Amino acid sequence: MKPYTFFKHDGSTVPPVFELGEFEGDEEAGAQALRLLAEGPQYRAVEVWDGEADPFTVMRPGEAHTAPPSIGWAPGTPPRATPRRG
Repeated sequence: MKPYTFFKHDGSTVPPVFELGEFEGDEEAGAQALRLLAEGPQYRAVEVWDGEADPFTVMRPGEAHTAPPSIGWAPGTPPRATPRRG
């Protein structure tokens, strides 16, 4: 099990709300991010961190997004989980 941090972005400029969890890997953590989006209609994206590793972002389907600077998504980006590189 690895620790993950989930930053829930609602599109405002306030620091995001976050939750902690332990999962076997990125696939399970990505599924948790999708559950968090489903539970909180105010959230537009969930940024997922595995310790200090590069994050990936899961976005709400069907919305155009403007990104907070910390997560780097842009208007018109397709809704999907973005896997890590490397």
